[in-house]
Amino acid sequence: MKNILKVRMLGGFTLEYKGKELVLDRNNVSKTTQLFQLLLLHTQDGGISKVALIDALYGRSDVENKNGSLNNTIFRLRKQLTAAGLPESSYININGGMCTWDPDIETSVDVCDFKQTIESARHEKSQKTKMEI
Repeated sequence: MKNILKVRMLGGFTLEYKGKELVLDRNNVSKTTQLFQLLLLHTQDGGISKVALIDALYGRSDVENKNGSLNNTIFRLRKQLTAAGLPESSYININGGMCTWDPDIETSVDVCDFKQTIESARHEKSQKTKMEI
């Protein structure tokens, strides 16, 4: 059995790894959970910039040092992911201002799978095959 982090975001937010449900944070709207969700949504498109993360997480708030707050949230998220039972990793790679999920921890994200299915149907010529997809 392959170790894949299965992420469900449609209809709720749940995580599963090695057949066990993981609990990241009791509060599903915490900054760490929001950061994790944003990273996962961008696993297949090259990641998300720190600027976009700062805007999404702290855009309207009166946080004095938004970059420092993001770095602190990344630190806390890493601790939570280790405590939840994921294998030892840095989890989040930051390179050239872009944040990406560690490719060594394979993920399956239902939202990303759904988007891929829609795209494959969109490019299909046959109406019958489009409907099957």
